[in-house]
Amino acid sequence: MGALLGDLLWAVIGLTGVALVFHFLAIQIILGIAGVAFLLRMAWLSFLYARKPIDLSKTDSEREQRDFITGVIFSLANPFGIAFWGGVGGGFASHIASMPLLDKLTFLFLGFSLGAFAWCLGISALVAWSRKFIGEKLLRGIYTVSSLAMAYFALEMLWTLLHSTILPMCFHPVPDSS
Repeated sequence: MGALLGDLLWAVIGLTGVALVFHFLAIQIILGIAGVAFLLRMAWLSFLYARKPIDLSKTDSEREQRDFITGVIFSLANPFGIAFWGGVGGGFASHIASMPLLDKLTFLFLGFSLGAFAWCLGISALVAWSRKFIGEKLLRGIYTVSSLAMAYFALEMLWTLLHSTILPMCFHPVPDSS
C-alpha cells in the first residue's frame, strides 16, 4: 500500500504539470543522491536481515508500519515514476480524443489506481500465502539476493547521476554571459 501511495503521488505530480520542476539540475542531483542513499540503506538492512534469525510466524504492527513507509519511499525514490507520468501518462491521455482533458486525466488516473491497487492486493496475498511454504534458509537467500540487487541498482544510479549531471557540469561549465 505504501508503494501505491507513492505511485499515486507521482501520478498527481506528473499529471498536474508540476513535473517541470524536475528539469532543474539541482533538484535532479538532490533526488539522485537521496535515491542512492536510500537504496544503499535498504541493501544494508536486507543484508543484516539475511544474517539474523527469522521468525516466519511473527507479525507486528511496528514492522508493518515500517514496511508501509519503506514502500512509500521506494516508490518516490524510483525515477521512472515521474518519467512515466510526465511523459507516457500525459501522452496516453492526449490520445483519448473524444474526452475533455480533465476527463482524460481522471480516466487515466483512476484506471492506473484501480490496476495498481489490484496488483498490490494480489502480490500481498501471494506473499502471505507463500510464507507457509518458504523456509528460513530460502528467505535468507532472498534477503541476500535482494541486498545485492539493491546495492547494484544504487551504484548504477550513482554512476548515471555522476555521468549525466555532475561530471558534465564540472568539465563543461556554463560560459560567462558578460
